Amino acid sequence: MEHGIGKSMTRALVVLSLGLAVSCARKSPPSYLLFTGSLSGYLEACSCPGTPYGGLNAATHLAREFCSDHPDALLVDAGGFTTDTLDTLNAFFMARAMQLAGYDAIALGPRDADARYTGLFSSLPALTPEAPFLRIRDVLLVRVGPEGKPDLSGAPGARFTVFLSSGGRDTDEALAREFNPDAIIESEGDFGQFTIGQTLVVAAVPRGMSLGVLKLSDAGAEAWFIPVTDSTPTDPEVDFILRQYGDAFRQNLALTGAKIKFRGSGYCKFCHAEEFAAWKETEHATAHATLVADGKQDNPWCLTCHTTGYGRGGFSDQEKTPQLAGVTCESCHPGGHCPDQPPPRGNLDECAACHTPDQSPGFNGYDYWEKIKH
Repeated sequence: MEHGIGKSMTRALVVLSLGLAVSCARKSPPSYLLFTGSLSGYLEACSCPGTPYGGLNAATHLAREFCSDHPDALLVDAGGFTTDTLDTLNAFFMARAMQLAGYDAIALGPRDADARYTGLFSSLPALTPEAPFLRIRDVLLVRVGPEGKPDLSGAPGARFTVFLSSGGRDTDEALAREFNPDAIIESEGDFGQFTIGQTLVVAAVPRGMSLGVLKLSDAGAEAWFIPVTDSTPTDPEVDFILRQYGDAFRQNLALTGAKIKFRGSGYCKFCHAEEFAAWKETEHATAHATLVADGKQDNPWCLTCHTTGYGRGGFSDQEKTPQLAGVTCESCHPGGHCPDQPPPRGNLDECAACHTPDQSPGFNGYDYWEKIKH
């Protein structure tokens, strides 16, 4: 009898052990992915209405802070980290900054993959049209571009699969149904998230204005965002690259900028007193002062829009060329030499050079003209 009881207890212990083993396997720890997308060359926030806070330097600080509690978290970018127009100088420094930030993978979006950028991202683990996947620990990362379905032949197996997409919403929905990945991170799109089957689809917040967090577990994927605020510190290593970029930007402007002579609005007011008085009441007149208030008076990227003729024979600094601080008359009426050669009339289409969708969301030239008309 005792012998039978002993056998029963042994069997019970075996069953219990197997149950615990299965239970532990089912409760494997989650994996965390931190993500950005559509950084668009923003090493720092420009403080314009469209990007009051954000930038890679602030997002990197948030990533390091998160990783202090979750050291195994991966940092990835879904694409679109270069500027909207070709800018090899910015792309070079973005690559250096992303390397120092510790990105584990970056997916080249359409403009990032421009042939003129060849070699700039060789120091980073880049997912390209030719090499679209990479396994890091228990996560398979797959690049999706506008060319459509990636070739996953030869892709290694992994506990989780995450697509990093700049292919567009229609493409992503089709891929979710075909491949059923755990998540698709879109480089841009509607900020809301939704599921297709068991696939979570979530879009990154552009220009580093929030850091995305993706939690992967056997129970499914979930995502949330850590926003950048006016009190978010910036990462010193990325700030160092930002200063290097500023120095290189100024040197490049000095070498390539066309030398145009700018006189300043004080010259214009002698014949255009009413127009000058109206201009003085606009935000254009204090555009440089806003940079000073934000501590960005040495940022050459900002100076091109907040001063007159920066890098083109115009504004150099507040001490040498104070008459060209701000958006003065010659910003909108360039090239004239009064009185014998009056400058051209302003063209509202030219406003879009600075009032971009990123910097002035919802910009309408005719509405804005009402604020500055003279």
